[in-house]
Amino acid sequence: GCVRIHRQNLLEPCFRHHITAESPVPQGVPTGIDTLTGGVPCVGYSKAGLQRGKNDPRDGIEGYLAAITLCRPLTIEMENVANLIKHEEVLQDLLGRLANLGYHCEVHVPDMSAYGVPQYRKRLIILGSLFGPIAPPVPPGGHPQTLRDAIGEGTRFDAFNNAPAALVLTPAQLDKCESLDRMSGSKPRHLRTNEPARTVTSSNIGSAPGDLLRIRLNDGR
Repeated sequence: GCVRIHRQNLLEPCFRHHITAESPVPQGVPTGIDTLTGGVPCVGYSKAGLQRGKNDPRDGIEGYLAAITLCRPLTIEMENVANLIKHEEVLQDLLGRLANLGYHCEVHVPDMSAYGVPQYRKRLIILGSLFGPIAPPVPPGGHPQTLRDAIGEGTRFDAFNNAPAALVLTPAQLDKCESLDRMSGSKPRHLRTNEPARTVTSSNIGSAPGDLLRIRLNDGR
């Protein structure tokens, strides 16, 4: 589905390919490209996982390195969870191998809410080039995008006034949410409208009562 939508809306070729160290890029991808951006699988490094690092069979760092070696892009960018920085052996090995390939790299851990993303989302970013270090973009400044800015009044969602009936929590779901709030000893965990949302993850999207990404409607529900 993603490939089909990309092909419908963009002019560049789009490939679906299982990236491995042995087959890092699909046939037809040129070498000598300007840049290579990679969001390698984070499951081995995420705090929500088992922290198996490079021993996780889904780890994609070797495939990404193989793609860089093959394509020799002028600049590179790799994104992963911020927790990768705690896997120091893996990170230093990656940076050392990139240096051996001629890349000047720097590691940054920005919060994407500073760049207009309406959620708190720290990511580890490696920027590198064959010419020298690359500075990250300067945040635009101003107040961060809040939940109300993104989905509130004046947007096409108007989410605090027009919630689809299928998304409104049932009394049983709401009771479970409030029970979890009391058990956690924290404030109610619905999202605050005047700040970015908490980091959206597969676990808080898939939680049974939906309590970690719920909002309170203007009518009190």
